[in-house]
Amino acid sequence: MRTVRRVVIGRHSPAYLRGQSGAVFGILLRNRRTQAGLTQAGLDPTNERKSPMFTRADLRQKSTKSLEERTMHTKCARRLLAAAIAATVTLMPGHAFAATPMKFSAMVQEHYSLAPCGAAPTLCVHATGTGHASLLKKVTEVASVTFNYTKALSDGCIPEVRKTTLSAPNGDRIFMHATGVGCGTPNQGTSGDTYVVTGGTGRFAGARGTGSDAGIHTLTGRSVGVAVTIYRGSLTLSAAQ
Repeated sequence: MRTVRRVVIGRHSPAYLRGQSGAVFGILLRNRRTQAGLTQAGLDPTNERKSPMFTRADLRQKSTKSLEERTMHTKCARRLLAAAIAATVTLMPGHAFAATPMKFSAMVQEHYSLAPCGAAPTLCVHATGTGHASLLKKVTEVASVTFNYTKALSDGCIPEVRKTTLSAPNGDRIFMHATGVGCGTPNQGTSGDTYVVTGGTGRFAGARGTGSDAGIHTLTGRSVGVAVTIYRGSLTLSAAQ
């Protein structure tokens, strides 16, 4: 007959203590794993409520910093917008050419009459014409030319002073003052001047510019004739236009 031996382990026996040590070790290992997981999740493992590891002061500091960054970004955006608006205004037609000389040209066909004027021997020419001019499109011309025969040059050319007004269809005008010479015979000749723009009206008020003109004139009757005059130069509009 087989006898079963029952072994009773007391609280202070080595076997009991080994079992208790293993259980405690397992609890400690689980607690460490739990703490590690809470830390990775941004929670404080020492807080029973597992609150985030950021205090209210930290949150206020982050909120203030975020507000400052947004304010700085807004200021930068406003500055960029202001610069873009300024650049756009600068490129608008009313301002882009305010201080920039523009090429100017015109060609007019004239009818003129001539007669002695002032102290002899001085000859005055009055001319009117129509044609086309840049910036004015269709243009009408009124010009007066004075020849001073007392200062005739050795080549036979006569010094002249020319005053010209060019008018656009809407009434805007350009004023020119020119000096040069007229050459040739009484029946046919040429002229050439250097002019300055002295001002204007409307869009051309305060305009300035320089250039030259050249003409060919033909006498067609007693003291009357026809001519073609070409103007070439530059024109600068006033900043107010």
